[in-house]
Amino acid sequence: MQFAAVLSTDRDFVILAERMGPPPKIIRIEKCDVPSAAIEKLIRREAIRIHHFLISESAVLILRM
Repeated sequence: MQFAAVLSTDRDFVILAERMGPPPKIIRIEKCDVPSAAIEKLIRREAIRIHHFLISESAVLILRM
């Protein structure tokens, strides 16, 4: 199975994606010391931006709380 993107709070994934390129694409959430419900709201709020990222040539998308 191939994933469209990896969702992470880890900067190491960003460094690897910038160095080696996709796949996989990386969606990084910065300052993620919040409840899961807040992360869910962030992902829902950014759904269109995430969709455009997944069909783009970009390797990394940074989401901020």
